[in-house]
Amino acid sequence: MSLFFAVFLGMGLFFVYMISQDFREALATRSWTPTQAVVTLSETSPGSNGDHEFHIRYSYPFNGTTYVSNSYDKPAKDGTTSDDFADLQKLAMQYPVDATLTVYVNPANPQQSVVVHRSLWSGFAMLFPMVFVLIGAGGIYFTWRGKSSQDKPTAAVAAQAVRSKNAGRGIVTLLGVIFTAVGLIVGYFLVVRPLLHVQSAKAWPAVAAKVISSDVVSHHSDDGTTYSIDIVYEYVINDQTFRSNRYDFISGSSSGYDGKRAIVRKHPAGKRINVFVNPADPTDAVIVRDMTSGFLIGLVPAVFFLAGVGMLFGASRMGKGKKGEAGPAWLPRTGATDAAPDGEMELKRSSSPFGKLMGITLFAVIWNGITSVFVYKAVTSHLEGDPEWFLTFFIIPFVLIGLGTLCGVVYCFLAMFNPKLVLRVNTASPAVGDSLVIDWMLEGRADRISHLTISLEAEERATYRRGTDTVTDKHTLYSETLYETSDLAAIMQGGRVEALIPADAMHSFDASNNKIIWELKCHGDIRRWPDVNDAYNLVVRPMPAPEDMSHG
Repeated sequence: MSLFFAVFLGMGLFFVYMISQDFREALATRSWTPTQAVVTLSETSPGSNGDHEFHIRYSYPFNGTTYVSNSYDKPAKDGTTSDDFADLQKLAMQYPVDATLTVYVNPANPQQSVVVHRSLWSGFAMLFPMVFVLIGAGGIYFTWRGKSSQDKPTAAVAAQAVRSKNAGRGIVTLLGVIFTAVGLIVGYFLVVRPLLHVQSAKAWPAVAAKVISSDVVSHHSDDGTTYSIDIVYEYVINDQTFRSNRYDFISGSSSGYDGKRAIVRKHPAGKRINVFVNPADPTDAVIVRDMTSGFLIGLVPAVFFLAGVGMLFGASRMGKGKKGEAGPAWLPRTGATDAAPDGEMELKRSSSPFGKLMGITLFAVIWNGITSVFVYKAVTSHLEGDPEWFLTFFIIPFVLIGLGTLCGVVYCFLAMFNPKLVLRVNTASPAVGDSLVIDWMLEGRADRISHLTISLEAEERATYRRGTDTVTDKHTLYSETLYETSDLAAIMQGGRVEALIPADAMHSFDASNNKIIWELKCHGDIRRWPDVNDAYNLVVRPMPAPEDMSHG
């Protein structure tokens, strides 16, 4: 287990280090000395791998010596590159030959200089590998955090349980913040900003343009080959010629060669087309100003955002106890809500239908969101005539699980409209040997239930280490059917049942590795619909000591 989590930790730390190096370099240039320089070269040209290049050369004096540099935003790199030709065209217009500009010179090494400071947003990228760091460090911590608490004193067990819950809540909260931040920021750049461009472009006028070049660019990486559209076109505004290669407002590359090739064939070199130009910025032009299928990439940050919100919600729930009377540290709080004037108390369901729906929905979104990336890649490979059979067969079980989660979402949604069983008891925390009086009634469409069962159960849950796995065994200590009927009139009317907690039964217990859970369970059969399956927590106290009974 340590080796497994060490791999996560090592990967995360390596990428954090690499990103931090780039971030520190960008931060260091902000302390460099500003100096006046003169531009001697400023031009754009086609680059490699589908990118276009902006080249700049300038000379500047520093401490009595004249230096020449080709750096734009990185000291060790000539010029800059971009897949958007318009961005580089703006730079060429902003820095014409013979223009004077301010550059920033490294006082410790005057041969190093930059024209602009890079954005410090690169530090945000460290959030991605931080997820691996947290998983690795958290896994190692929980692997070695101590022996089983079975032989520890009760106070030590309670203290360890509190520490474990606090540590777990802290890790989940931090992960939730990271996932939410990643979803919001990436979602803004990938979806929100392009959508704002789509909205503003509706008012842009159409301008005649000529296609200069048209091609599908291949981008090769360890993950495979992706493709992008590179249609360079030329247009004239106020007797000035501009060039751009923006096809739509979604940049980047993706799989799927045939679709992009079809678009390129419709725009051959020399063809006259209409493009839409921003009247406030003639360098800002686009061929297609509407939403395209590329906006589906927004599902990726949406998965991160929903996962982060779910983690934050779960962390907030981890810190809240249930309403009711408190007991010793090893005794859970009662599952009661409000008390009636006569002392009766209404029990609260262990989990609400809405909570179940949100849980399964969140899991379905995360699971199917990740799986859909591989499904898309597999389907695309078949459509392009080069099927990836290993990937196809590999993802089949994951797809089946994803379909199962979607069925679970539908099931839990329908279950929200089931009748609700309301249980009122004479005490939410009886002691062993006590009598428990239960008044029950159904709210909602009780006539839909064909068979109703109410039972009392006690279950032991023991968590322990088996080799490298942590497993939880469950064992039913006590089970008694308190009420069972198929009489519709009785179901709709409600009633009262009485149960006797056995004097020799084990009381409720809640520790980090061992639990004794008492519950009142209700099962209602509904034809052609999700059944009613609800559980209500009940805290059974130990029998009072003789001296306590004498004081009473």
